[in-house]
Amino acid sequence: MQNIGTSVWPALVRPEESDDRLVVIEGVWLRGEERVGPEVRVRLPRDVLPGDRVYVSVSGKAPDEPGDYVLSWRVRQVGGERFSSSPAANAATRVERAAPEPAA
Repeated sequence: MQNIGTSVWPALVRPEESDDRLVVIEGVWLRGEERVGPEVRVRLPRDVLPGDRVYVSVSGKAPDEPGDYVLSWRVRQVGGERFSSSPAANAATRVERAAPEPAA
């Protein structure tokens, strides 16, 4: 992800500061318009300066029921709003959960 804004995305805060300033990557499982499955939240590995990029690795559990899903990602500040004013702040990954193979 790339910070195209003008403020630092903090990964950690000083003890005297509020955690509300932290920036995280949040994933939500969708089936159509319906939210399903557990929310996924990933902390940044380091502070991200304006113009800088950061790469994150995510692991999580897909919903149990077979079907087509979208994992919708957003950058957000823990105590604030999602960065939704720009389409660049959102991303989506299509996931197909296959039915288990029948036992032989």
